[in-house]
Amino acid sequence: MSHAASLRSEPQPRPRRSGLPIVAIIALAALRVPGPVLEDLGILEAGQWTSLLLSWAPVALWIAVVVIRPVARPFLTVLAIGATSGVLLVIAYQLLWNQLFEDDPASVGGGGMPIRLVAILGGLITGVVAGAVGGLIAWAVRAVVNRRAGVT
Repeated sequence: MSHAASLRSEPQPRPRRSGLPIVAIIALAALRVPGPVLEDLGILEAGQWTSLLLSWAPVALWIAVVVIRPVARPFLTVLAIGATSGVLLVIAYQLLWNQLFEDDPASVGGGGMPIRLVAILGGLITGVVAGAVGGLIAWAVRAVVNRRAGVT
């Protein structure tokens, strides 16, 4: 068997859709969880610089990673990281439920949506929005960098 034939017969690794290993996506996503959780626990005050730093510095890091390590789809990659952070946030809220809601209110708005459902939706929406905003910024930065470098 020729060398060329043996190269063709070896299975080629599938390219990652995101351009990052799943472990990297989870690790980057986990960086965004402490900010909102510490706010909800009352350890950080919403709107203060420390709270904003813990919430948005990870998104800036996500953007930097996809710009520095060129990935095929920067928007989708950062959106995936954001969505994963939302899932991790939901898990954290459920694990910390007793500390977050000591009086365990049954629903939001006195008879409206159950509070656990609101927490789940809130965590997922927060992650997806952070990922979408970060993804749009990453996509725009990559477009500018590619244009300056003459890449089409």
